Amino acid sequence: MLKPQPANPDAPDQVAPELFKPDSFAMRLKALADELFSDERWRDMYSQIGRTARSPKQMTIALILQRYKNLSDRAMENATRFDLEVKAALGLAWDDPGIPNSCFGDFRSRLLKYGRECEAFNAFNQMLVSQGLIKKREALIVDASHMEANAAAHNPRVLIRKATQAILRQVRKERRNLYDDLAKAIDLTPETKFSSGPEYFLLPEAERNERFSKAVTEARTVIEKLERKKVSPAIRSQVELLKVILDERSTDEDEPIDPDDAPSDRVTSHRDPDARWGAKGKDKYFHGYKRTILTTKDHGFIANVDVVAGNATDSTPLEAMLEDSQEVFGLEPEKVIGDAAYGSLANHRKLKVMGIQMVASLKPAPNPKGRFSRNRFAYDADKKSLSCPGGQTTREAYPSADGEGLTYRFAAHQCGPCKLRDECTRGDFRSVKVGETVRDLDAAIAYGKTDDYKADMKLRPVIEGKHSELVRYHGGRRTPYWTLPRVFAGEVWRCLVVNIKRWAKVTANSPIPAAI
Repeated sequence: MLKPQPANPDAPDQVAPELFKPDSFAMRLKALADELFSDERWRDMYSQIGRTARSPKQMTIALILQRYKNLSDRAMENATRFDLEVKAALGLAWDDPGIPNSCFGDFRSRLLKYGRECEAFNAFNQMLVSQGLIKKREALIVDASHMEANAAAHNPRVLIRKATQAILRQVRKERRNLYDDLAKAIDLTPETKFSSGPEYFLLPEAERNERFSKAVTEARTVIEKLERKKVSPAIRSQVELLKVILDERSTDEDEPIDPDDAPSDRVTSHRDPDARWGAKGKDKYFHGYKRTILTTKDHGFIANVDVVAGNATDSTPLEAMLEDSQEVFGLEPEKVIGDAAYGSLANHRKLKVMGIQMVASLKPAPNPKGRFSRNRFAYDADKKSLSCPGGQTTREAYPSADGEGLTYRFAAHQCGPCKLRDECTRGDFRSVKVGETVRDLDAAIAYGKTDDYKADMKLRPVIEGKHSELVRYHGGRRTPYWTLPRVFAGEVWRCLVVNIKRWAKVTANSPIPAAI
């Protein structure tokens, strides 16, 4: 139940106002919260009866300060107890014992339960739109950065064992008698460095396979016994996760699946089943997620943020982010500027349908044989002809196998004497598919040669500073949470902090605006 929270006369800024600078982040946040994050905004998340809950406005300020200072829940509890500026921002009395660390997790869980994890971020950005600091037709810059997961990725045997032991811990907590029964059939010896680290792979293959088979057998035993019992949803979800891990990592004969034959999107951690292995360039790999942000061209505010698994392509969330920005904030950017990762023909087509110009280096069409890609061939729509890099032209065409265009064929007498033949084909002739997207392809190539494109691309590196700020000052390289929904919510709060800092700088010495 929520009750009105009157101003606290014993708050540090009331007792000794000369100690606090009105333009500090904490003080401006407090004034901003009075306008944007009042308790009424969150009232529908609370019951009308029962014990009085902590003020959601106070908890919102606390979560923003936590990400601003990059503190854990326990460190934030100490800050609410000993840091006078934090007490002043929260409206706590100078001798208040502070907010227990469990309250932060409870409030985040409540926001996720009601789908309100973006509420504060949206409210602040709507204020920026109303002030004209975010323009509705302003160009946006997009980029993605990787984040390490807050959970280790294990080898298949250790992953199966740890997932099994996690189930046993939950069973022990809820049903001790059932746990004692399971413990008789399971090896409860904890993992050591030799059994789970790199040293494990120094063992003979036969011994490794034997240990793997034993772990799989124990896991199947636990699954079989628990499937015949009535257990809690928490245990049931862990059992289902263990089933998925077994399907991805072991054969029906309880032997390890060859990594080359295993699913590419397999689970890597029993604690964080949404985390995945991803690559940053050709030589750098990480285990976790990718954070994608859209920033404005003029003032550098973060207009939107999304998080995907580490193995997703950078451009995966772009279309959904633009649609969300238009629906929530009314943004209709003329251009979106990105690096080559966003320069696929599919992105150019999607954004063209939305009335947006994609400003990115066009990614060459893939050619699995390592020969000339489709981009190297010039199509003449009026003459219905296709020209190759060697200067040959053909009009011989027939419907493609997928029915989405035409396949043009260069004859053997054209390809035989060509000096570029080895770079184009291994056979006697070359065939090239010209799909229905050819006009979009030509338009994208033509725009990439304009002066506007060159001027726009000079703006793209600005977004790197936002990623750097998130990482250097607010712990954005590693997420403190497990599972995609919680990781996403954490990044929303982190981006809100960056926007508030930027707003405070842009509007220095300006009064706090009225709430919208």
